[in-house]
Amino acid sequence: MLFKLDIRHHCIETAVKKLYNKSISQYFKTGGDKEKLEKKIDILKNLLEKCDFTYLRRTHSELAGHCRANVAISTDAENRITIVLNGQHIRPYIAK
Repeated sequence: MLFKLDIRHHCIETAVKKLYNKSISQYFKTGGDKEKLEKKIDILKNLLEKCDFTYLRRTHSELAGHCRANVAISTDAENRITIVLNGQHIRPYIAK
């Protein structure tokens, strides 16, 4: 699964929150692919609960937002989450 984030006006954390809220809203509207939305919501929730966004912003300045970087969230076959920043795959630091 792959979905893009818009960080032109917000940092990565805010972009993830906005996409999470939008996905929840879409889920409760009629129609749409509920199964795909459930997976997307689960991935975003996992990031919001466990990811150290401060670490990500500090180590990758583009993720602090207000830039035109290409950012996406990706998962592999084993549901491991990766952030794709301008084509570079970054494993998000998950706080313990």
